[in-house]
Amino acid sequence: MIALVVCIGWIFSLCLHEFGHAIVAYWGGDKSVKEKGYLTFNPLKYTDPGLSLVLPLFFLLLGGIALPGGAVYIDRARLRSRLWDSGVSAAGPFASFLAALAFSFPFWSGLAIVQTTHWFWSAIAFLIFIDIYVVLINLLPIPPLDGYGIIDPWLPLSVQRQCRKFGKYGILVLIALLWFFDPLNQFLWLMSSEIGNILRVPPQAIALGGRLFQQNSGILVVGVLAALWILRSKEGGFYHKGRNFAQLKKYDRAIAEYDRAIEVKPDYYEAWRDKTYLLHHLERYEEALVGYDRLQSLQPDAVSTWQYRGLILIQLQRHEEALEFYDLLLASYPQHQEAWYHKGLILHALRRNEEASQTIPKIVAIDPDKIETWSMSGILWEKLGNLEAARKSYEKITELKPYDYQSWYRYGQFLQRSQRYKEAIAAFDTAIQRNPTESEVWYAQSICYAKQEQAEEALDRLEEALSLKGRKQWRKVAKNDKDLVFLQDSPRFQKLMRGR
Repeated sequence: MIALVVCIGWIFSLCLHEFGHAIVAYWGGDKSVKEKGYLTFNPLKYTDPGLSLVLPLFFLLLGGIALPGGAVYIDRARLRSRLWDSGVSAAGPFASFLAALAFSFPFWSGLAIVQTTHWFWSAIAFLIFIDIYVVLINLLPIPPLDGYGIIDPWLPLSVQRQCRKFGKYGILVLIALLWFFDPLNQFLWLMSSEIGNILRVPPQAIALGGRLFQQNSGILVVGVLAALWILRSKEGGFYHKGRNFAQLKKYDRAIAEYDRAIEVKPDYYEAWRDKTYLLHHLERYEEALVGYDRLQSLQPDAVSTWQYRGLILIQLQRHEEALEFYDLLLASYPQHQEAWYHKGLILHALRRNEEASQTIPKIVAIDPDKIETWSMSGILWEKLGNLEAARKSYEKITELKPYDYQSWYRYGQFLQRSQRYKEAIAAFDTAIQRNPTESEVWYAQSICYAKQEQAEEALDRLEEALSLKGRKQWRKVAKNDKDLVFLQDSPRFQKLMRGR
């Protein structure tokens, strides 16, 4: 019975952990978590109950590390700010700690003190210790743990890229640290024990619970293995093979596996979704439209499906049809910011500029503190020819994120497109001060100097761009860049293009 109590409690903790991520993401702007069914405590709503729920449980029963298994997918691009991004990562461990706090109530309230040797209270004490231990592990700044997720939005983009590449090996590194670096394990164990003491959970109850759990978990190990086998559905196997092929960029094979999953289970939403997104990415628009129609029939309230379907109609230049579609979408979701933005773009394409300009106040009113708000506003004003209004929008981005190089880079790009090269150079200088390792900023500044026929300054910036990561890309671009025609007869330019 003790193993069963611990496992049920652990399932509750996992659900609360994932719900914490999902609800904060929803508050922060990613409404897609609601469409995906994540705002629930139902463990079967997880993306993969086998990998996300039962497998961690299996490791727990074997005495291993039962880390939560990535059950919800957050669209972080939809979050309003870096603060929300960090908050989504922090919400999982915080929710797990709340679970430990709730389980400890009988101890710090005095209800269980006289019965700590009873098997039930020993089971609860051991469960609290596990919850605390896993919270501490999850807060380590190692990708892809939540501790790293908290700091990731505040790191330079170049560091983020490197850390995300490392992320696929992060869990292996963690296991190696815990297995071979005993001081870390001892520190986590000591901290868990100290927090347990603060919550008035008796150490003897934790120790007894651990011993009893190990003695009685054998039968449940067999049960969990059986659950893993049951949850290992045929269509699920095809789906996960498709995801693996997609990650390897073997897109045709990925689509073939998704099709096999759909053949077994015609209403397999996740397989339809991932297949359709891939078709969209591959610009197979007509096939993708069929997929989006199917997704809408499976989940009519999935706003992201509507949004992507509208984008395809725009890309196919079926503007009248797209406009009708976005009007329908906005009738149901009037606060959908991107829908207003794309409606503005469609109206501009139809040369209905006065109507297009009326969408901009709608965009701004929905969330004036979001970077994307002013980016959309700036793009629309620029397309409509109101460069002063566009400039104010891009300036607003630098006010919202004054220490982010991308804010100044965006502003500089607008000034460059507006042929205000001296102001663009100043904006790019600020971007370089914020992050001097981004080759794209140096390259853009080189163009501004070239446009003013300042050859040495342009070549200095170009040389700097070609010394940083991505130099092969920029060398290829520079060889055929019409904006650098002024430099092409220069021996120094030719030497840079040869890579010497």
